[in-house]
Amino acid sequence: MSVLAVCLLPEATLSQSSCFTVCLTTPVVAPLQGLCQTCNPSCTVEIEKKPRKLEFYNEALYYFSIGNGLSWNQANSACTGLFKSQNGWSGPSGNLASFQTKQEYDFIWNKMTSYSQTSTFIGGILDGSEWKWTDGTQMNQTLISGLWSPGNPSGDGKRMEIIKTEGLNDLHQNHKRAYVCTIPCSEVLPKQCQPGNYKILSEASRSTNISTVLWYCDKDSRYTSPSWEGPGWYKFANPAGTKMATSSPPTQRCGTNAPGYMVEIHPTEAGQTKKVKFCFHYGKNSCRWESFGEVTKCGDGDFVYKLPNTPACSLRYCAVP
Repeated sequence: MSVLAVCLLPEATLSQSSCFTVCLTTPVVAPLQGLCQTCNPSCTVEIEKKPRKLEFYNEALYYFSIGNGLSWNQANSACTGLFKSQNGWSGPSGNLASFQTKQEYDFIWNKMTSYSQTSTFIGGILDGSEWKWTDGTQMNQTLISGLWSPGNPSGDGKRMEIIKTEGLNDLHQNHKRAYVCTIPCSEVLPKQCQPGNYKILSEASRSTNISTVLWYCDKDSRYTSPSWEGPGWYKFANPAGTKMATSSPPTQRCGTNAPGYMVEIHPTEAGQTKKVKFCFHYGKNSCRWESFGEVTKCGDGDFVYKLPNTPACSLRYCAVP
């Protein structure tokens, strides 16, 4: 059970300095689910020594920004940065808001009015030719297609906002807007974390400790690795190891000629997905070939990877304990 240590502020006294004294001397420690019920329909907490009003709807808390607008990237950082353990928050981290139903969209739209917002950033982002939610949840494309304002998406940008008088609009990330964050009342992990949505790489020969000269390749060829099933989401498992290597293994390790590893560090927050680069070490070049994918943290020490075919053979993704 997650325990949340934050300060509940009396909403009627938000403009009085005494409310901070109450907050700092009598903090409320409550399970996250209990806080969500306390915040139904709303409550105010202190984070970073500022009062933050939270709205409850459909098993989630919403935070609507007040004051000067931010760029989309700044707003996204604000949502992920405010609700984290360093600020006494031990529940799931916040993200720019997403929605799965028309009712959730209507809730955000109606609250915009009460906060005097004419437009607000949400977590929609254009990835290639497809709109996605940055929190990793599945976007209801049918619903979204009916909510675009007339003439949109127009190609003006790769970020999404709600305009109160029109609907959804695409725009450039550098525009400044109000924003709304969503904090789920329970851990909601991305679809790729659910069993059945990823494949397993578990051959013992994938371990960076294996120096036997083999020619396996994570690509369709006569040397295709036994568990490789083409591009997609994968999880490493023993005896191979539990996660991808993040430093360059020596050549001719993990059952291949050019061993692969992830250049970036792993995500630190459950449910967080990041785009990453993979390199393949050959000869004296630690990144003779490269490919690009994603990694999601599904829990403590639990990761899944979106892996493409390797650029050539014999190249392979390698695992460590």
